[in-house]
Amino acid sequence: MGPGAMRAALLALVDFITLGFIGLMTYFSITIVERMHSQRMTVFDLPMSLVYGAVGLGCFMMLARQIQVVWKNARDGWRGKRDITEQIHAD
Repeated sequence: MGPGAMRAALLALVDFITLGFIGLMTYFSITIVERMHSQRMTVFDLPMSLVYGAVGLGCFMMLARQIQVVWKNARDGWRGKRDITEQIHAD
């Protein structure tokens, strides 16, 4: 797909779908941490929420990174990666 409004709209849609998916995954990771707090690991007798807390932390970091990506792409107008043919000027 060549550069244009349709390509920008498609790239924006992909960014926002990704942002929504990671946001939902982050929400679910919070709920699973809350539910697993009463469960115990058998070896160390620590709450399972510690294990799932690491997953939640990873989800929060992915969410923060995706927000950065959406912000950067919005500033650039969702142009996407530059193609090598766009860099070559015909004389």
